Amino acid sequence: MIRNKYQKWMMNFTQVNLKHKIEIIEGEKFFIFENFYEKPNQIFEIFLNVPAKIHKANTENSLNTKKFVDLRHNLKFNQFDNLVNEIENLTEQKICNPNINFVTNITKFFDDSFNDYKNNFWWPHYDEGYTLLIYLNENNLFNIYQPLKKLNYLNYESEHTKPWQPRSNFNLLKQFSLPFNTAILFKADKFLHGMGIEDKTYFNRFRINQAMFFCDRI
Repeated sequence: MIRNKYQKWMMNFTQVNLKHKIEIIEGEKFFIFENFYEKPNQIFEIFLNVPAKIHKANTENSLNTKKFVDLRHNLKFNQFDNLVNEIENLTEQKICNPNINFVTNITKFFDDSFNDYKNNFWWPHYDEGYTLLIYLNENNLFNIYQPLKKLNYLNYESEHTKPWQPRSNFNLLKQFSLPFNTAILFKADKFLHGMGIEDKTYFNRFRINQAMFFCDRI
């Protein structure tokens, strides 16, 4: 299996810096970790060399690969177990799927009028509990929203059929600017969130991050 090729190679590359600063938004803590990986470029190599899969490839009427590309890794690397344990202790939650600890978001937009970032936000959504996002691009934008209308679009299919939602339906609570190798940990079940797209940077190259999802798993 391809991922097994990297298990030993990764042994020395998953050390992390868990020193963090805290930002408070609406009474909740957002943990920000700078210089997160000791050797982030080696982690980045996993993104490049282990094939990612088309996300939700079987969604009916999906626009993925037609208007944009949205790819995922959903893998298990034992070398991330210590990091998972540290975040579980910090959040008092468990990783949602113990068989998956290496999840990625790899996204690129086609130069098409469909991708109207000036008037829309890309897929504001919730997760199940705490989410850890680790950014491996320069100059990443990450948005936190307050919905101004009932959210009728949040279902499995809409992520790839109606991902752009009108900016007028949301109050942008905070736009984080997160440099390369910065991680953010927050209550993703409480805060509507999504990637910040303000220009065509990711029309020309892929936006890449790693994610870990935590929840109150019994």
